[in-house]
Amino acid sequence: MLDAVIPISSKITLLGVTLDSCLTFEQHCSSVVRSCLYHLRSIRHIRPILSDDDAKLLSACFIQSRLDSCNSLLYNTSEYNLKRLQRIQNTCARLTLQQRLSANSNSLLQQLHWLPIRQRINFKIACLTRNSLCYSQPTYLRNVLSLYNPSRRLRSADHQLLFVPKTHLKMSDGSFTSAAPCVWNSLPVEIRQSFSLSIFRSALKTHLFNSAY
Repeated sequence: MLDAVIPISSKITLLGVTLDSCLTFEQHCSSVVRSCLYHLRSIRHIRPILSDDDAKLLSACFIQSRLDSCNSLLYNTSEYNLKRLQRIQNTCARLTLQQRLSANSNSLLQQLHWLPIRQRINFKIACLTRNSLCYSQPTYLRNVLSLYNPSRRLRSADHQLLFVPKTHLKMSDGSFTSAAPCVWNSLPVEIRQSFSLSIFRSALKTHLFNSAY
């Protein structure tokens, strides 16, 4: 009907990601938190009969997988969003190791060898960047990356640095075009020049783990 009124929604869910009208990702983080809390309650009921290895497996399958899903979109998101997700991971660590609420979360995460939320985001972006540079896939990501070419010969010319575009909006700083070069250039040169994917991922996790703790 020509006179039909189409309501405007303040959010839309696409491929499991909730996008709000201002791209704050607050509603997306709220959805992740609700889902994780539901599964944390379920795991808590059966934790006494689980072995430590089984508890770690369930935590990885039901909690960490949700925290990692599309988390590269959360680069440069608000501290409020990051803290909410970090509290979920801290709670998961305490439940997995059967520790009290007063237990230090950082020491528990170290014991489990889990990267904190911020570092997990950087890990995902760095892996996506490497795949785009090495295999040119997916092409829509490779096309927005450019190698840094200084106007004169510098020692950094062989360090596989990426050109960081100038942005004028905070929203633009969270895009892959801006986030990927920033994360990539912050890595040690020996990690950027890793030939093997397995070596790259291992060295990257070690680097981020050491920087976090």
